[in-house]
Amino acid sequence: MVSSKGVANAIFTERDLLSKVLPEKKDLAKVAVGAYASSPLVTVAGGADVKEAARIMTQMKVRRLVVVRDGQPAGIFTAADLAKAAGKSPLEI
Repeated sequence: MVSSKGVANAIFTERDLLSKVLPEKKDLAKVAVGAYASSPLVTVAGGADVKEAARIMTQMKVRRLVVVRDGQPAGIFTAADLAKAAGKSPLEI
């Protein structure tokens, strides 16, 4: 996650690296992550269920959600996490 003044506001992903940074053929040691990070940061409350996370991911067209507890980032819920949860129990639509 990328933050400004102590507040998380973006996330730098593998997709950002592959689609934004590497095509420009820049020296990676001189690349500021924040300049290429995806924003706005899409979040989900820590108490949300998997179905709600899936709805947000679909609606916002993202593969990662930052899990927020007490107003602070607490983790990341990914498309892989969603697939694992779906494999353990049937999803109701």
